[in-house]
Amino acid sequence: MRRFIEIVVTNQSGIENHGCPVGTLTNEPAKLGHPSRAHAVGVFEVFRAWLREQFEELGAADADDLALHVLTSSQGAATLSNAFHDRAFVRREVDRLNVSLAQPFATP
Repeated sequence: MRRFIEIVVTNQSGIENHGCPVGTLTNEPAKLGHPSRAHAVGVFEVFRAWLREQFEELGAADADDLALHVLTSSQGAATLSNAFHDRAFVRREVDRLNVSLAQPFATP
C-alpha cells in the first residue's frame, strides 16, 4: 500500500503538469454525461478492490472505508500537486497517509 501511495510522488512531474491521468479519465466523461464514464471509473474500482483486500488481510473491520480514504487522500494530493506545484506539501501529505497506515486497525 505504501508503494501505491508513493505513486503521487513518483509521478509528481507529470501530475504537476497534466494532473492525474486516472482522475482526468473519470472527470472528463462525467462532465459530458458520456457512457464511457462507467468504464473509466473501473480503473478506480480496481484500485479500490486491491486496497480493500490489503486492509482485509491486515484485519481491518472497515476495509472498504479505508480503501476509499487512501484513494481520496492520494487523489486530493494529486489534484493539489497539479494546482500548486508544491512538492513539499505533497511529500507531507504522503507522509501523513503513511503514518496513518501504521496505526492498528479494528478487527471484525
